[in-house]
Amino acid sequence: MEITAEMLFYRLSKRYALLREVVGTPGLEVRDICLWRAGEPFGEDGVLYLLRSGEIPVRIPARGPGMFFFCGPGAKASSELLQEDTYAVLAEEISPDLLQTECLKVCNELMRWDARFFEAVIHREEARKVMAWGQDMLDWAYAVIDVDFNNLYSTPDYRILVNTKADYIPREVALALMMNPDFHAVAELRESFYYFEEYNGYDALCGNIFLNGSYCARVVMYVGGKGSRIPAGARAIFERFTAHLEELFACNPDLIGGDARDQLHHLFQALATDEKPDPSFRSAVLKKVGWKQNDLYTVIKLRFYEAAGWNTQLATTLPYLIRELEEEWPNSCAVMDGLAVFWVINMSLSKADTDQHSFHQRVASFVRDHVCNAGISSRFCDFSLVPYAVRAADVALRIGQTKHPHFWYYLFDDYRLEYMLGKVREELPDSILCHPAMTRLTVYDGEHHTELSKTLRAYLECNLNMTAAAGQLYIHRTTFCRRMDHIRRLTGLDTADPDTILTLLLSYRLYAPE
Repeated sequence: MEITAEMLFYRLSKRYALLREVVGTPGLEVRDICLWRAGEPFGEDGVLYLLRSGEIPVRIPARGPGMFFFCGPGAKASSELLQEDTYAVLAEEISPDLLQTECLKVCNELMRWDARFFEAVIHREEARKVMAWGQDMLDWAYAVIDVDFNNLYSTPDYRILVNTKADYIPREVALALMMNPDFHAVAELRESFYYFEEYNGYDALCGNIFLNGSYCARVVMYVGGKGSRIPAGARAIFERFTAHLEELFACNPDLIGGDARDQLHHLFQALATDEKPDPSFRSAVLKKVGWKQNDLYTVIKLRFYEAAGWNTQLATTLPYLIRELEEEWPNSCAVMDGLAVFWVINMSLSKADTDQHSFHQRVASFVRDHVCNAGISSRFCDFSLVPYAVRAADVALRIGQTKHPHFWYYLFDDYRLEYMLGKVREELPDSILCHPAMTRLTVYDGEHHTELSKTLRAYLECNLNMTAAAGQLYIHRTTFCRRMDHIRRLTGLDTADPDTILTLLLSYRLYAPE
């Protein structure tokens, strides 16, 4: 552990009052502690010099920033002290030997405290126990809050301050944070930062924890009312504590959930990203949460509107929205996919959603409230089909937003044919795929100003009913029959052949979709 001068000053201030502390250059590491003797020049980097009250250090020319500890209040400002120097002055006089002994004690305490975290990682200590060790060096109430607003750990005085016994942030508090752009902006910060929480009037020193490059939790330490700040040394120790917790998360990814529900999240996340989890793992997880392989399921993809600066807010908002989804639909599981959400619902266990229309209305209400769109897969009875249902939901959203951008949600059932036609077009152009009869009639109509192609299409779309087709075109049935005879003479079509009918219908959808 790199012990800095400000860390040492802060910990010693718990035993001896400081008259003054100046941190000219933050982060200077203390590698040695020496008594300064009168007339002796100093110049070694990493040395904290202890001076009697009234002594003036002699500087070596061109020396960099120094570290000094004055043993009493008689210390006077000297032209030898630079603006970049870091020093502290005790409020009451003590001997340099005693101060040296006390400094060494503090260094040993900090080193032992730091080593405990490394041992905890190696020996897999219980996470909440490790999170409590911050109290050994820090004097303020703090909590570790994950990205889903779960309270992973909090000191007793923190719970008193926020007036809660729950292991999660109260809904009204979470919503207040969600509405504050500053809350989302600081989620990308790697350094510690102060954040004023308007809902309780406290200033907090915060440190973000990242797992695999993504924000996953935050250490929040209340330091007092608005504008309150803590000593630089305390902040440095807080940052060290936060760094240790990040190592703890990296070695224990299950800290962000480790029960059956969280295993379901891991399983669904793997399936949604085309991984192939072991079938025995899939069966074990489904059994733990009370789901069956052959239950009725549907998958939904939620995509949120993008705007300037909104992506950062989404990154911190989506985990909370996922929790809301799963609270409203308890028999469901939702995971993030970038800045979108995939969501699988067990319809067999969701008794309130047996009616598809009412279910779709509930989904519509959610997407309107949260300014997003939804693609909904067909319902299916085999959990192993989840990866395909994920794609179907994505397809519904992609095609639906193109064809009907004003809709809130899109059903794959409504766009299945559009998707199939799109797949057909992947290798051959429409002019090759379409039935030659349709092509022949289109060319003939252009040359003779007739409507034979339109007539054939109406006949096909009216299920080969001439009367209905004639009505659709607003012409007499006899006129329609003559046109059909003309079509047969030109093309030689056999309209009694089911394959011919299907090919012609697909051709009209491919080449003349309107």
